[in-house]
Amino acid sequence: MSETPVRPRRLEKSSADSSRTGATLRKSALGVVGLVVMGAVGLAWAWWSYPLLDLRTEHLPAVHLYAGSEEIAALQGTARRSRIWIPLGEIPRPVVQAVLAAEDRRFFHHPGIDVRAVLRATVTNLRRGGIRQGGSTITQQLARMLFFGNERTWGRKLRESGAALMLETQYSKGQILEAYLNAVYMGHDDGVAIYGIGAASRHFLGKDLAEVRLDEAALLAAAIQAPNRTFLGLSPRAVQSRRNRILQAMRDLGTASETGVREAAVRPLPGRPAVRSAQEVYFVDLAREEIARRVSLPASGEVRIATTLDPLLQHAAERALGEGLERIERSQPGIERVRLRAALVAIQPASGAIRALVGGRRY
Repeated sequence: MSETPVRPRRLEKSSADSSRTGATLRKSALGVVGLVVMGAVGLAWAWWSYPLLDLRTEHLPAVHLYAGSEEIAALQGTARRSRIWIPLGEIPRPVVQAVLAAEDRRFFHHPGIDVRAVLRATVTNLRRGGIRQGGSTITQQLARMLFFGNERTWGRKLRESGAALMLETQYSKGQILEAYLNAVYMGHDDGVAIYGIGAASRHFLGKDLAEVRLDEAALLAAAIQAPNRTFLGLSPRAVQSRRNRILQAMRDLGTASETGVREAAVRPLPGRPAVRSAQEVYFVDLAREEIARRVSLPASGEVRIATTLDPLLQHAAERALGEGLERIERSQPGIERVRLRAALVAIQPASGAIRALVGGRRY
């Protein structure tokens, strides 16, 4: 009786592994070729499509609203967004270094596209069958902010790459970095969209950017990838881990000392500043409309506006209205809560100034 030869399993596995590795390498090679073509076509398209831009053209003045000595809102013009433009030379060095460590360590050594990062991302994306990892440089991210949306397609990556190369030919590295740090989306706060690390520091850390510590600088950098998760306290362990990885990267890059990193890494995540009530947000929206009608704002810079709101009276008014509605509901069980409505406005008789404003249970 003849025996059927059995192929060793180890050899089968080795052959299969080699086949898979070869396929991956071939796909990677095709990806690299595609990237070369993509960059060339994208650059040509960008040259014809985009005029020379003033990166600050669209930025309105920072408008700060105050109730007495308390700042109740920091807005960009009269829009429901906040951006405080800070020149690169005035941004603390640890903040700049933290962002570079987190987002683009080779920023000063590439022409807008980091081939190493793109190769890594290409292999990952080919393995996963779609765009899961971007490999985008700071310049590419800025191009996306200026010209494109967040759609994850190869076509958008093509245009983004071309636009990034165009930006690098028309602006200095310093100009690109300054624009990025002031334009990057940093989450929402009380219904206001926050752009730029200066506004993020003011809203989420409760301090000017010049006052942030090393751990806070790393936290701001960590927030760029997931701003709302970072600042809303949804995943504190993940946020702290991300922050500490950035600190370690800064140490490895020589932009932060061993002692400084060790001290920063053990600090707890900062607590959020006091959240504005919905009714204060209501008052801010009313103030925005009034400013738009009556105030001629400058094209840039900062504007500080004193409002008539009295925070103590505002909180007392909110409490009084809420407690009053609850008393009525207890005394009249048949009243449906959804139909019971109330509003309150407190006006100073002599001047007509609005001192407190409550639009209802919720804004």
